[in-house]
Amino acid sequence: MQNANYIKISNNLLKDFSKNGYVILNDILETYEIEFLRQICDELLLNPCKDNFVDEGKNINKGIDRRFLSHRHKDFTQLSNFLLSDSMKLLLVNFLGKSSYLFNEQFVVKGASTSSSFGWHQDSAYIPFEHKPYLTIWIALDDITSLNGPVCIIPRNIERMTLAKHNWDDNEKELVGYRGKKIGIPIEVSSGSMLIFSSLTMHRSDANKSLNPRRAYVAQYSSEPIIDPDSGKNRRFATPL
Repeated sequence: MQNANYIKISNNLLKDFSKNGYVILNDILETYEIEFLRQICDELLLNPCKDNFVDEGKNINKGIDRRFLSHRHKDFTQLSNFLLSDSMKLLLVNFLGKSSYLFNEQFVVKGASTSSSFGWHQDSAYIPFEHKPYLTIWIALDDITSLNGPVCIIPRNIERMTLAKHNWDDNEKELVGYRGKKIGIPIEVSSGSMLIFSSLTMHRSDANKSLNPRRAYVAQYSSEPIIDPDSGKNRRFATPL
């Protein structure tokens, strides 16, 4: 990442994060990082579409229209090194404190000219037990515009955030936590930018109406291992940085 040896988030940016539940770091990735993330994503896209999270009772893939390429960092040294790097740790300390653990990671790809959006939800809704909120880092691998499916955020003070009731939508294959009239703030950024938000931040994404796929990479980190109380096992990953 750019300025990797001295990443320091300003107090104003941290205040914005607390006030709104998200911040944007524009153009923070180096060119070579964008390129290897794209290459890995494109390689994984060559594989047949598979259901994901089936062991957790959820399949949120929608074929070529919406694909989640999940939990593959151990197959790619560059990807693992990126997720667990000192640069990432320096960034995370601003939001999570001294301890940070890789919890989840996946490429998210919206096919070209698709009607597939993603409904309002909080990431924490996909964990069916009580847990401490974690951090989502959403990385644009393509320039994100109003046409190709930007993430939309409903800003809210983190101290006022609670987990809303979510319902499973069989048709859209997703959990939905809000069906009100708010349209949110669309996040349009250049490739290599990061959108960082709490797992309690309500967000959605629009359909990709452009002629090219829209690629993003999502890395999620927690300040402590997230452990399933029923099994006593880690939920997904709990890899310390």
